[in-house]
Amino acid sequence: MNLSLKARWVLSFFLLIAVTLGIEAFFLTQWVKNELKNQLYAKLETQGSLLASLVEQSLNTTGNLKTAAQLALTPTFDPQIQIQVANLNGHIIFDSKAVGPPSGMINPEAINAQGESQWENTNSIYVSKPLHQAGETVGFLVCTASKSTFFPMLKAFEHALLGTLGGAFVVSILLAFFVSQNLIKPLLELEKVTQEIAKGDWEKKVQFKRSDEIGRLANSIHLMEEALKEQFSQIEEEKNTLQALFSSMIDGLIVLDENRNIKFLNPAAEKALRVRSQDAFSKPLDSLWPLEEIKNLIKESFALKKTLSKEVNLPYNVLKVFVIPIFSSNAAGMLLFRDITEVRELEKTRNAFLGQVSHELRTPLTIIKGYVVTLLDDPHLFAFPEIKKILSRTEVEVDRLNQMVEELLEFSRLKAGRGTLAFAPLSIQDLASDVVENFRPHANRYHINLQFECAGEIPQILGDANRLKQVLLNLLDNAVKYTPAGGKVKVSLWNESQSVILAVSDTGSGIPQADLPHIFERFFQGKKGGKGWGLGLPIVKEIVEAHGADIKIESQEGHGTCVKIVFKLK
Repeated sequence: MNLSLKARWVLSFFLLIAVTLGIEAFFLTQWVKNELKNQLYAKLETQGSLLASLVEQSLNTTGNLKTAAQLALTPTFDPQIQIQVANLNGHIIFDSKAVGPPSGMINPEAINAQGESQWENTNSIYVSKPLHQAGETVGFLVCTASKSTFFPMLKAFEHALLGTLGGAFVVSILLAFFVSQNLIKPLLELEKVTQEIAKGDWEKKVQFKRSDEIGRLANSIHLMEEALKEQFSQIEEEKNTLQALFSSMIDGLIVLDENRNIKFLNPAAEKALRVRSQDAFSKPLDSLWPLEEIKNLIKESFALKKTLSKEVNLPYNVLKVFVIPIFSSNAAGMLLFRDITEVRELEKTRNAFLGQVSHELRTPLTIIKGYVVTLLDDPHLFAFPEIKKILSRTEVEVDRLNQMVEELLEFSRLKAGRGTLAFAPLSIQDLASDVVENFRPHANRYHINLQFECAGEIPQILGDANRLKQVLLNLLDNAVKYTPAGGKVKVSLWNESQSVILAVSDTGSGIPQADLPHIFERFFQGKKGGKGWGLGLPIVKEIVEAHGADIKIESQEGHGTCVKIVFKLK
């Protein structure tokens, strides 16, 4: 039952007054009842002492207790009091209320107390007095009065008390109502003001001024109102800023709740999905964008609680999709996507151009190589050592150019999808062991300690053996290049969470943190300058990803590098 504050206050006051007056009436009634009873006891004591004295005087004259009682007590002093006289054995020999000869036994209380006693039961009050003759107790006189003798007085008192307390109760209730009215009225006004503030009316003020607790409460509400007004103003300003930011974004933005329902779309996302934000609100993303790739990406990102990205190929364009988990009270994550169709088209054009240029360079480089070798084999050249030295350097540079051309052609084929892979079940453990043993003489030449470590039995994977050998050789070559003499290069292989991990670590110079994000970009050689063309790692990345694997590089400048390839078991 929901009662108002005023009703609860009045009801509490009502109960408090009722309980207080009830307790007071009870104790007052008991007190009056005891006083009336005590007065009756006193009356019986007086009457008993007087009558006992009269009986004793008569007894001294007659010498017989029964005769003395009849002579002394025949004119009854008070008809409301019953007088009884008994001998020492307790037999009643005189009873002022008896009709005919008295009979029966006196109350045992009088005998046990040797006459001088008081007692009561439910209906009556008794006072007993001993009767003496020549200094000895010869009997007892008992005065009895009914409690009903003071009932009229008690009833009259109760009626008067009830009327008095009733009047006091009514006055108290009226006073409580008046006080509650004065207390509740300002609270009701405060309630009305706070309701208006909750609706956004920041100009609403409390109209009364008080210095008590309610006045301080009103001042606190004013301070709260000003603080909330300022905070809401800031929130509104930030909201408008975010709205302008989201609206001006060229990337699509979708905010999802925990059930993958749409909470927000920016204009770019509306255009991509061909739907208005208000029409898409609270609808499942799958109903508007039923792509299995995006669905799986969202599921994996939310499960791992980290940002994931993926390129999604659509019939007419290519999107780079980022899933960012949030898990706040209002949203579970964001979907950010960018149209990279033009970028991929430019990359295709660039790759095709590089492939074509590389292909066109192969013929003249082959001819130059042939001429240089022919001249170096000419015996007449021994007479011209300077010319031979120049031709030898030319041969080295031509070989370097040929290597670059081959890497460019290889990379172009991989990016264009023409570098087909021959997948077959293979033992990555045996493959890695063979590559390490074949590469060991090269490592020994540079005084590098090359190690191979395999933790337990490694299951087979599905892959292209030649391409994976190319990957491992490239990583080992890089590790040896950047590790000083006396250093260590280790190839490790182990199982982890339904994956096989191949790692190549070294104790070399490491990679600067600023270079790590660009390490897989074509022709990137870092601030220190590379010892190749910057195509090895991009080719490695393309081959690894073609196997459905992931490649990660962990490095700290001056503390070596570790390259991990994670093959997912299927």
